[in-house]
Amino acid sequence: MATWWPFVNKTIGEQTRQSVALKSGFDQSAFNRWESGTPPDAAFVVKFARGNGLNVLHALEMAEYISAEEADTHDVPADLSTIDSLDLACELVKRLTPSPKQP
Repeated sequence: MATWWPFVNKTIGEQTRQSVALKSGFDQSAFNRWESGTPPDAAFVVKFARGNGLNVLHALEMAEYISAEEADTHDVPADLSTIDSLDLACELVKRLTPSPKQP
């Protein structure tokens, strides 16, 4: 679960564990277990994602239940001004470049 706790911690930010647990629909003791390295139950992952307005597939990917390919998610911040200009330009070129046709 190398990616789950950092993902949770970043999502929580300055919020209290109690408030996040309340809006997610589970007990705040889950955070202590996750912080100590206990893998999250998939149901908790889904509750955490939904309670925090996150993409459920991305959360399941961060909890290592599914791969990035299976999730096929792309994090796009709501405020595009926060994206590095080079990254934005590369993404635009990638999207505008036609993919080769499969025979």
